[in-house]
Amino acid sequence: MRVLTKALFGAFASLALAACGGGGGGGNDSAFQPQGITVNVSPAGTASTPFSLVGVTVRVTGERGAPLADGTSVRLQVSPPGVGLVSGAVSSDPSAAIPIGEFVNVPLSGGLANFRLHTRAVGTATLTASVVDPNAGQRTVTGTATVGVAAGAPQDPRLVLQVQSLNLPINPNLTANQAVFFGSPYIAEVTLVQRRLDGSLVPGTGTGGGGSGADQFCNGGTGAGAAVGSGLNSLALWLPAEGIDDDGNIRLCRSVTLGINSGRSVFYAVALDQQGTSTLAASGTDPQTGEALQAIVEFRVSNGAPQLPGTVVIRTDNAPIYISSVNGNRSKQVEVDVRDGGGSLVPNPPAGVDNVRLEIVGGGQGGERLRGVNGAGTVVQGDSITLRSGNGLANAAFEAGTRAGPVTLRATSDRADNNVTNGIQDAVTSTRQFNVSDGQLFGLKIQTVSESVSENVAGPAPGNSGPTATYRMLITARGVDRIGTPVPANTEIRFGLVDEPQVNGQFTMANTNGNPQENGTLFTGSGNFLSGPAGPGDTLLVLGENVNDDRDLESARIVASVVSNDQLTVTQPFNPNDVSGTSVDRGAVYPFVVGRARDGSISAQGATDASGVASAILTYPTSRLGKRVYVWAQGSGAPVNGRQRLVSDVAEMVFAAAGPPVITATPSSLTANRPTGVRVCVRDASGQPVAGASLSFAFNTPATGSINGVAPPGLTPPTGADGCVLLNVLANLVPGATAQGQLELRLGTEVLEIPVVQQGTRILTIGPSPVPVFATLPNQILGTSIAVCVNDGGGPSPGVTIGGSCTAPSPAAPVTLQPVLNAVLPQITGSDGCAAIPVTYSNMIVQDGVNIVARTSTCNLTTNAGLTGTVTIQGTRRCGDGLTPALVGCPP
Repeated sequence: MRVLTKALFGAFASLALAACGGGGGGGNDSAFQPQGITVNVSPAGTASTPFSLVGVTVRVTGERGAPLADGTSVRLQVSPPGVGLVSGAVSSDPSAAIPIGEFVNVPLSGGLANFRLHTRAVGTATLTASVVDPNAGQRTVTGTATVGVAAGAPQDPRLVLQVQSLNLPINPNLTANQAVFFGSPYIAEVTLVQRRLDGSLVPGTGTGGGGSGADQFCNGGTGAGAAVGSGLNSLALWLPAEGIDDDGNIRLCRSVTLGINSGRSVFYAVALDQQGTSTLAASGTDPQTGEALQAIVEFRVSNGAPQLPGTVVIRTDNAPIYISSVNGNRSKQVEVDVRDGGGSLVPNPPAGVDNVRLEIVGGGQGGERLRGVNGAGTVVQGDSITLRSGNGLANAAFEAGTRAGPVTLRATSDRADNNVTNGIQDAVTSTRQFNVSDGQLFGLKIQTVSESVSENVAGPAPGNSGPTATYRMLITARGVDRIGTPVPANTEIRFGLVDEPQVNGQFTMANTNGNPQENGTLFTGSGNFLSGPAGPGDTLLVLGENVNDDRDLESARIVASVVSNDQLTVTQPFNPNDVSGTSVDRGAVYPFVVGRARDGSISAQGATDASGVASAILTYPTSRLGKRVYVWAQGSGAPVNGRQRLVSDVAEMVFAAAGPPVITATPSSLTANRPTGVRVCVRDASGQPVAGASLSFAFNTPATGSINGVAPPGLTPPTGADGCVLLNVLANLVPGATAQGQLELRLGTEVLEIPVVQQGTRILTIGPSPVPVFATLPNQILGTSIAVCVNDGGGPSPGVTIGGSCTAPSPAAPVTLQPVLNAVLPQITGSDGCAAIPVTYSNMIVQDGVNIVARTSTCNLTTNAGLTGTVTIQGTRRCGDGLTPALVGCPP
């Protein structure tokens, strides 16, 4: 540090010496100029760089070399002014401004006048000094000198970067916390020194630091600045005082603002994980002249390995690619990453030289090819091409031909000299394989299927409400080729459904002994086809995948004629079941269903998107929730042995309810040790009854018991068309036991617990909780109700007054959409011991800009019998609510 300081002051001293340095000689502007008057202009150097400072000394002598009188004015002018400006003597007041311009005047002292050239741009600065001869009136004597300004780093002693080391080892992918510590080999201390034009240190400019996270611009102070220019992947900066984020992690910056203290500020350069040369540039302002100052140093970050290829890696994206005859993507970008033995990207080879050979292994057997640009700038194509990398990366495109299946690319570089143009002496290679699809549909799978009502997502069709309302469900099917690549966009997929005839949830023309005639139109199976009855136009569904995964015989066919109770024909032949290459007849082993659509409807056809997914809308009445249904999807597949295949998938499901089910029971509590008739009802989140739902049941300790004489675990009979089922429940508790048991009824993930109590115990039950209420149009008032029951342990308690209050919905609403929620209290229990508390609401869910706000409210209930309870009202979304983004799984 002391050596650098001496050197710095030496630089300023050279600016002040009057008699040193070369320069231009004196000149006469008149033939009558008195003898002996000379003007010599001597710059400290005849060559400089932009934004540098060059000292200039002007010596003026009279007769016999005697200096002119002190105080004689000397004018120095620079031309052209765009190359540089000049300044004169410094002020004794460090806070005073120092003029700088195209010319300045300085008085002689001891025959000398000192100036400074402030370079600005590349060019030649001509310096002309002039003195008026005191003995000859207005006669002027001049002298000139030139300074050449060429491109290069600034050389200005007013702003200097003092660096501990300009060579750093590459950081081997360590985190900032592991690499940045005092004494770390991956960091170098950097001191920024700033001075005034007079050479004195700038006393202080504020506090630097601050910032906004790793790898960001950490500018928070009011001082000089430093920034990484070129080589952003090789170098970063760190401020110890401010370089820790809120989580205690090191913050690395691309640029920093530095507070100056006594002319100095210390920060650190940190090596990153890529080899290269990084430019560190500092900037500041001279407080005396207002000039912008610059200082630049270059860091070398290296790994010690020769900058020759050590590894090559081929990279491509995962987007599907198809043969040239398919209406889909037929090209793929290919990138070759070339790194040295230390993991750094190799430098660019000389102009016109290629350092990567890329080829299709086995050649372009179906006309496939590679295309790229070589080192000469020429477009090259073929099954083997050579390329020139830039910053270690070479790029090309693969273009498909007529060959489908796996394609392997191979990249090669030369360890010897990073040059494949002159041959390959020491090869380093890598390969990458991807599939080219024939675009033919081979497999199809319906994806939107759920066994449990509570897991389905459904919603009302727009404009539908009341007893004739309909629901809509999004059905998707994904098509792939034989190697699993999605089929191209706009591949046609057809959809259909069967929901009749059936009795008590069982299809009447269904069995497990179906036998489709491979490559023929005859179907045999015990299906009561004449008495069913079946007829032309009905649909036959064969669940081939249920037996040995015979996807060829997964079928959806239209009935052409009914031959007998056990035989019918179809309009299109069945697949020959020869995916393996040989047709296999497994006999009468396939489940099947024959029927038609009655209650539901589905979009007849759709087209796949870029992911191979086609969508359809299933619409059905809310009065048929829970009804069994078969949905099928079908497309035209790739020919096998010259014969067209129909690719099908069949899925069994139910007409789904909207959201999770709501389970209620009357009575809402059980008296121990005596049979009780319990009416259990299942409704969806919109209040529609769910038919055909069987609930699992169990008794929780200490309660035991049975339902309809069956001990748990078991299932209840299915709910009827009204969504309800009557159960005969016997719940037992040991006489005298004080603990309360429960009967647990479960449907999917939803659970209702019915308390079991000793005779004489009064309880209050509220259900369900939370009560879901749905998104509505602004200021549209809708209603729901809260079921509350009181039981004294011996049966229902009629005539009980239920009161209480509800809190305001939270969170607060936007001003234009205030929430409304009112509960009508008090209410009196009826003969069944229960009461329904009416609740009206609106705007329990609203769109607030990009946010969807859901509100909740809590109702605290009390009775005149001293019982208390709480219930939550919860704003809930459903399909078709019009809010953005739409719920996942809802129809578009």
